[in-house]
Amino acid sequence: MELKPERELDPKSVCMEHTRVETIKALMLWISECDNGVLWCSGLAGTGKSSLVGTLHKLLCLDMSSRSRLAAFIRYDRTSYRDSSGLVTSIAYSLAKFDHRIANAIAHALTASPAAAKLPAADQFRLLVQGPLKKIQELQDEGPLIVIIDGLDESLNLSEELLEVLAEGFGRELSFMRLIISSRPEEKIARVFKNSRHLHRYPLDTSSEEVKHDIRHFIQQKLVKITDKHFWGDHSEQQVFAQLAERASGLFIWAATVCLFLCNHPSNERLEMILKTTIPANATVALTSLYQTALDAIVSEGSGEDEDVRQCIHAVLGALIVRKGNMTVPMLPKLVLQKGEGAFLAQSIVDKLGSVVREDEDGNLELIHKSFDDFLRDHGRSRDRWFIDVKKHEQELASRCVLSLTSFFEDWTSTRVQLEPVLSDINVKETIQDRYRRVVPSHIRDYAVNVLDWHLDTFVELGINTCGPLFNRYFLFWLEIMLVFDSLLPWDKVIPVVNVSCSRFIS
Repeated sequence: MELKPERELDPKSVCMEHTRVETIKALMLWISECDNGVLWCSGLAGTGKSSLVGTLHKLLCLDMSSRSRLAAFIRYDRTSYRDSSGLVTSIAYSLAKFDHRIANAIAHALTASPAAAKLPAADQFRLLVQGPLKKIQELQDEGPLIVIIDGLDESLNLSEELLEVLAEGFGRELSFMRLIISSRPEEKIARVFKNSRHLHRYPLDTSSEEVKHDIRHFIQQKLVKITDKHFWGDHSEQQVFAQLAERASGLFIWAATVCLFLCNHPSNERLEMILKTTIPANATVALTSLYQTALDAIVSEGSGEDEDVRQCIHAVLGALIVRKGNMTVPMLPKLVLQKGEGAFLAQSIVDKLGSVVREDEDGNLELIHKSFDDFLRDHGRSRDRWFIDVKKHEQELASRCVLSLTSFFEDWTSTRVQLEPVLSDINVKETIQDRYRRVVPSHIRDYAVNVLDWHLDTFVELGINTCGPLFNRYFLFWLEIMLVFDSLLPWDKVIPVVNVSCSRFIS
């Protein structure tokens, strides 16, 4: 039985040095002194939950002793990994990797109950986690083992049964085990967790003196790197640090975003735009004001007509919200931007969005934080100017995928003829995939080819007029590219769609 999860995400971030000192100390004290415990670290989006557990991850792996005490770390992310149905098996898999004795015990459990991973969450936890741990008596004397689950609120399929399993923890017989969960205080989670006798609630206080001091320290450490003296205008540096910290409303993501906004393109105009905003009444208002100000500033600084720039930025942000796979800058001209808006404009837009859009080392684009995603989806906050209608943007992306595939396959026969000698040459030291990669552009092989898997319902809604040519003329070409690049389709869902589409086209 395969327990390995579909994806394993590393910690998202860590706290800046010399910040959150008291909070981290309190969490480490709980780990060392509690008995059979579950700790729920809750807080609004942007309060630094992921950075805190990222710092715990580092401390538990490196600093507690000669051996790591972190037995499992599981992080959910609304764009990268959301499926919670495999949470218990992911914990079991991580425990097995952590200690060979636990691995052997879990292997024996799977031999005895081959279908254990398919059972309800409570039975999975008992058979694959609690049972194997109880069999290794010496673990009781070796110190605490910690399991961390970060971003539980960002997962899908979060059942009440699974939440009840987590709230109860590992049980009295496994007093050396610790479970730390971080999430926003969503009603579904809070309703279950508030009734647990074993769960220690640790809400993050955005109004504490520690948080206010740390946010100001964070802002200062980032902005002192700006060397242009004109940036500060008539303000002293200390005045700026204090005024920005006051507008943060206890949110580290506000501080991080405003620092990126100011440091990426240092100008007194940008600074004044932020300082002229009123001091927000609460955290939500703080983020709404910041995101509106940042986006409007980016538009006003554009080289073209403001509305044209806004529409391009809006299209890119919409695509990043509805995408199901990785989206990179080279894909934007073909899948997102309008005809004639090429690679230079795509890179320019991403550069301008540097304070709210992150580009990782592999070139994949993502929104800087889930609070920005929340802002864009909420019409009451983002208004007509920036609101992302998810259904509309997914329809647009799926349609562009279909059109890109159709256009590409129109010339595929002649391209395929040129590729034949390379495919048949046994002396070419490349994989088949590498050879195809020469002639299949990234927006086709890495995104559009997966439209049936990633946007199936939207694909069906597009109708036969849009999708007909793909099935009538190019379906085998499409299947060829999918097979070459290991694209997996949910055939149980796709085949009925293909049958219906083909029958409609024929009739």
